[in-house]
Amino acid sequence: VKGMGKILEIEADRFRQLSLNEDMIRREAGAVMGEYRKGRNSPSNLLYEKLISTAFVQHGYGHSTIGHKRDLKAMPQGMKHIQQFYYDHYRPENTVVVVAGGIKTAAAFQAIRKHFGKWKAKTAQSSSPKPTKELAQKGARKASIVWKNSKTTPLLKIAYKTPAFSPKSAARLALIAELLGAKSSPLWQKLIVHSKAPALFFSAKDSRRIDPGLFTLSL
Repeated sequence: VKGMGKILEIEADRFRQLSLNEDMIRREAGAVMGEYRKGRNSPSNLLYEKLISTAFVQHGYGHSTIGHKRDLKAMPQGMKHIQQFYYDHYRPENTVVVVAGGIKTAAAFQAIRKHFGKWKAKTAQSSSPKPTKELAQKGARKASIVWKNSKTTPLLKIAYKTPAFSPKSAARLALIAELLGAKSSPLWQKLIVHSKAPALFFSAKDSRRIDPGLFTLSL
């Protein structure tokens, strides 16, 4: 693809020599805060956040990727931490380069080696804290939220803890999710088609995370 070399050059520079400053962080924090506020207007988003915070008490999986409002407000003052995170995690041993489209394999590998080939792995250990291990859950947990608009359709999420990621477990859970969520599945038919008070939707989803996660049913 024409221009692939220039794209790889830009991406390699971004990954290897990213330059940050407080003004950039401040502007990005404002954009993320806008996304955070947008999410506050979604009952489904808030229910999901309540679900994960109930399921995970110790592990970082207990909060959404966008984080907490207090953290977003503190982003402009977190320059040192942000830079350290970049040094710790934007490393060749954590990176996969994917090139797709109408490419010539030999030329693509040559361009990748040119722009990424001199990037050396670091020997120093990461200074970022390791995720806290979640303690075994004993018994069911329940939580609810009350939406400000009483006319909102009730939502329900039911989740089950899943094992840490492995190719076999991920394949099994993906298959189960597809079978449960298919419109021809007995559960779909019961909840959507044949129910006297049918649900508006139903979905089954597995999380596929490196640490034990959740298998979630939503309706």
